[in-house]
Amino acid sequence: MILETFIAINSGIIASKMIHTKIEEQMNEEIIENGLYHVTSEENADLILESGYIKPSNNFISLGRKKCYFFAGQPSYTDLCKNVASSSTSYEFCAVKIDLKKDANSNEIPKEKAKQILSNFRQRSLNDDSITYRGKCNLKDKCATKVQMVLDLDEKGNIISREKTKAEIENGKYIPSDELTKKLNMEKNNNLMKNMIKSYPNEIIHTYSKIFSKLKSFVNNRKMKTNLLNESSSTLIDNQNVDINKNSFNDDLHKMVNQDNDITVSLGNENSKKIERDKEQSDDTYR
Repeated sequence: MILETFIAINSGIIASKMIHTKIEEQMNEEIIENGLYHVTSEENADLILESGYIKPSNNFISLGRKKCYFFAGQPSYTDLCKNVASSSTSYEFCAVKIDLKKDANSNEIPKEKAKQILSNFRQRSLNDDSITYRGKCNLKDKCATKVQMVLDLDEKGNIISREKTKAEIENGKYIPSDELTKKLNMEKNNNLMKNMIKSYPNEIIHTYSKIFSKLKSFVNNRKMKTNLLNESSSTLIDNQNVDINKNSFNDDLHKMVNQDNDITVSLGNENSKKIERDKEQSDDTYR
């Protein structure tokens, strides 16, 4: 149906407006204090800084218009698992960091100027509060650097991410502690990482389902009213035909969601191959 096709095309835009909102004041303060981190491969980080911009992810990952994705400060282990392809986050990984306290020449800038820069960013209000930027993110007017990141344990034994120290960079490869290795293996054995990685696609499915449920009810109600007006007698609407229309609509929705999920799964598996093919940058590191 033409109307249903129109709804399917525009649902991503509606969902995007519902999910991507203005950054809250408290989050603004955290970003200014700790910076923005765009996690990617080391090769892509070099290409990003050389080109002077971050290439946005595709339309499906962006849930509408193409966007660049960032973490507000050093990402938690949970958010890494939810949002970044597993091939990019072992014990060591790389990120492009934007320091909001400085300009492109590393001169300090006032907080109000930093807030003005952040007004062009949005907060993705799913379950991780990722920071987004619509379209290509220009870095030539920002203090952007490549940073080496590692997974570690804090004083309470929680898995965290942090920047490498100068000593660790000079010594070469990072060697995780036995305690960290054991804890990560326990999480993998319990399939916790697998479940967390799946949570973002589930959020998309949930969002699409809510939107389509409301729109489907509206469409069906309009059809029922039209049929009632056109009926010359008091014969009731054929409930069987209405159910068929509903099932057809549901089938179309599920096919679309399943197809998009297949794209997301294959995206992580093909990440390394894509870097070889596309020498500009690949910003589909994010889910």
